[in-house]
This record gives sequence, structure tokens and C-alpha cells, in this order.
Amino acid sequence: MHGIWVMLAVTLALAGGLFGAFLHAWTAGERGYWWAVAAGLPLSAFANIALKAPLGRLVIGATGVEPTLGPSSPVWFLAFALALAPVVEEPVKLLPLALPRVRRLLALPGGRLWTGIALGLGFGLGEAAYVAWGVARAPVYAELPWYAFTGFLGERVIVCLVHGIMTATLLVLAGRGRPVLGVLTAMTLHALVNSTALLYQASIVPMAVVTVGFGATVVGLALLFERMRRAEATPDASADVVYFMRDDDERGR
Repeated sequence: MHGIWVMLAVTLALAGGLFGAFLHAWTAGERGYWWAVAAGLPLSAFANIALKAPLGRLVIGATGVEPTLGPSSPVWFLAFALALAPVVEEPVKLLPLALPRVRRLLALPGGRLWTGIALGLGFGLGEAAYVAWGVARAPVYAELPWYAFTGFLGERVIVCLVHGIMTATLLVLAGRGRPVLGVLTAMTLHALVNSTALLYQASIVPMAVVTVGFGATVVGLALLFERMRRAEATPDASADVVYFMRDDDERGR
């Protein structure tokens, strides 16, 4: 058996167990969110195979640009490569909202935040499987033992959380009447997460920049999540309704 499949099993168990336990605790055991997690599982493969790959081939075929990223790659192509995942994946992560059982979760207390976390977690777990499939197809990794893929483990566990926070941000802003801002914010955060890795892939920055940049972005996202969690847990004073008042109160106004 290829070592990546062993590490994938470890990754799914760790990420699913860790974030699943937090989701269970934060939502008081609401089981409906697991439907959102399950619905998100196949979406990474769908986004990559059915959307991103054909779009990439279309652009490369139409422009004749060299598909391998490098310092000589046109700036517009680097921008396209950076934008491709955010523009495709953020809307795709919302597809399970077409299911009534998932959509009903939005009406629960803090439902937009936790539905986003659940959808992102499902997407991230499915993405781990998709990435592992790609690694297993590359001959260069065929002889490596399973423990050589610890980098895959760490990255994929963090990415599951990152996907959840981005989708939660989108849904929370949409719930506040700002759907366009929500989509643009999620896409921008996604691009920031991917930016240093793309620059490294293009041989523009060293790995140290990737490590620092990715770490700083993840910390920023964690702080954003905590801010949203606190805001969602605080009752909105504007929701208070006055059903009656004394006559003298009315005259005094």
C-alpha cells in the first residue's frame, strides 16, 4: 500500500475527530451539522476535476502560455493561477445549501457560523483525499514510507480549519445583508492563504517566506473566527421588541 494512504487515514481521523469534537461542543451536540460535513466531502474533487482543470486548459490553450509556473511566467497568468481556486471553490462549498436539511441549519442560533465551519470541514477532508490521490499517482513518491508524509498531515489538518473559517465568514456576512461582501471576503482570504505557496511554486520566494506567510494568515483567520464566534454568541440588542408602553411614556416623548 502506498504510504500516502496510511497518512491520509491518520489525517482524516485527526482532523475529523479534533474539529468534529469542537463542532459537537460548540453546537451543543446538534447532529444536523454532520449532514453539512458529509455534503461537503465530494466537492473538492468536483471543483478540481469538473471546473478548475477545464478552465485551466481553456486559458492555456487560448493563450499558448507555458503551464509550468516560474519567474518568467506572465503576471496575468500568476494572477489567474492565484484566483482560480478562490473563485471556483468558495461558491462550490455553498452547493449543499440546496439541500433543505442543510439549509435549515442557517436558522439555528449561530447557524450561519457553524454551518460554514461544517461545510468547510467537509470540503477540507475531501480535499485531503483528492490531494492524496494525486500524490499516489506520482511515481516519485511511490517508495516513501508513510511517515515521510507528516508535512501532508500538518498542512491538511490546518487547511480543514481554514476552509471552515472562510465559508463561515461568507455566510455570516451574507446573514447580515452583505452577500457580495461575504463572497469577496472569502475569496480574498483564500487567495491570501494560497499566495505565498504559489510564489514559491513559481520560484519567486523561498520556503521560509511560505512558512511565515502561511502561519501569519492562519493566526489571522483564527482571530477572525474567535471574533465571529463571540459576536454570534452575543444577543443582538436590536432584536428586543417593545410590545406595550404606558400612556405617560408616550406623552413624554
